[in-house]
Amino acid sequence: MTQSFSFDATDLNIVEQLRKNGRANNLEIAGSLGLSANTVSARIKRMEEANQLRVVAVSDFSAHGFNLLLRISVEVDGRAASDVAQELATLPEVFAVHLVTGRYDIDMLVALHDFEDLSHFMLDRLSEIHGIHSLTPAVVVDICKYLFDVAPIEAEDSVMQATMLDALDQDLISMLSRDARVSNRKIAERLDVTEGTVRGRIRRLQQDRLIAFTAVTGFEMGRRARLVFIDVKVDVDKVREVARTIADLPEVNAVLITMGQTNISAICLVVELDELVRIASDKIVIIPGVHRVETSISVKTIKYNPRIAKIMDSSNMADGYIL
Repeated sequence: MTQSFSFDATDLNIVEQLRKNGRANNLEIAGSLGLSANTVSARIKRMEEANQLRVVAVSDFSAHGFNLLLRISVEVDGRAASDVAQELATLPEVFAVHLVTGRYDIDMLVALHDFEDLSHFMLDRLSEIHGIHSLTPAVVVDICKYLFDVAPIEAEDSVMQATMLDALDQDLISMLSRDARVSNRKIAERLDVTEGTVRGRIRRLQQDRLIAFTAVTGFEMGRRARLVFIDVKVDVDKVREVARTIADLPEVNAVLITMGQTNISAICLVVELDELVRIASDKIVIIPGVHRVETSISVKTIKYNPRIAKIMDSSNMADGYIL
């Protein structure tokens, strides 16, 4: 259970340094902030123990062989939506599950290896879950933005094997996914290889955009921010233009181009509902080509995997990764 926690300016500065370089050691961070290495170490440990900070290696969907992403909205009948969401969260293909307000009861993100898996997942796996009344799937055909550095953090969250890589890369990513700040020396000792091999492997994985490093903080750090989904219906010939315009909004964390009832899904973190109104009604709905905007709010996150993402070219995004 997440304990109450308060952050001060020093905590925030340390987190900012870790977001710039998740592999920075305590001495490097201390030098940048004018602190002692012991202070940095103690602060990081305190945030980690409160389940408000994880410094992780994020691996790309392609490293796991996932080539198909779906966002699926679920209507529930005859059973508590929370119970259905908990059962959905047990499926390995499901990466995120949220209880939401609005037309639907549950929103989830699903990753599959290819289209051949789609019928089995939709018709067999999901049909076994009692209480699902209807499913509204949307295939993600492009990702313009998906940047999150605030997320729910569990005391023990799972790490998935990067099955498309060789055994050494898999073991390396597994260690870094649990703690991105572990030293090359410790990794080398654990994996029985040289430090040079570790450095070379990490460099190659980063250059191939298969891993990236970042600091993920809990919702306490985000002032109890709430996740909201904004679905946008757009003229077909303006989808990419509108998606780029929405992605340019600093308040928007993710923009997915989808095939479904709407063309674009935008995801934001807001503290006050007034922020959602301002983003959806004052900024998105007035974009030329937009026909309809629908919103839903996450009231509880049942599952979220912050360690798998679409890692993008750093020339396209300032941080070079999306979560």
